[in-house]
Amino acid sequence: AVILSKYDAGVGAIAFITNVWREIIALMIIPYVARYIGKLESIAPAGATAMDTTLPVIAGSTDGRTAVISFITGIVLSLLVPILVPAVIAIGM
Repeated sequence: AVILSKYDAGVGAIAFITNVWREIIALMIIPYVARYIGKLESIAPAGATAMDTTLPVIAGSTDGRTAVISFITGIVLSLLVPILVPAVIAIGM
């Protein structure tokens, strides 16, 4: 949202609200995904927050191995955002 707000404030606000709702929904569905679909699959709804905000829910719903993978996934996604968001914006303009 911060990167997008440099290009357009409205788009940045929409991105922020979208991220908040995605995170709320992820917090609610991660236990169900872990139980009925799979442990590794429970990382996907979290996105980049798999390393911080949603990590306790993932760790509580799965095992230690999945929590470590979740943390690594969150770091990788967070590091890719400053690279991929401007690249996608450049393609779209």
